[in-house]
Amino acid sequence: MKQFPLRLSWAMAIHKAQGITVDQVIISTKDMFGTGMGYTALSRVRTLEGLFLIDLHPNKFYCNENVD
Repeated sequence: MKQFPLRLSWAMAIHKAQGITVDQVIISTKDMFGTGMGYTALSRVRTLEGLFLIDLHPNKFYCNENVD
């Protein structure tokens, strides 16, 4: 029998993550549907080193032309 390490993990919906900050986050853009969800998800992590993107769909992000 072989052993392998397990790490406790959990998932959270983007709207439930508002107001928290984490050291690491894995974000899938596959099911993003609301305006601002990408920003909310990306802004939860403290550093770029702790940010992991999977299922990246560039059409889920857009720039608002009215923002300076």
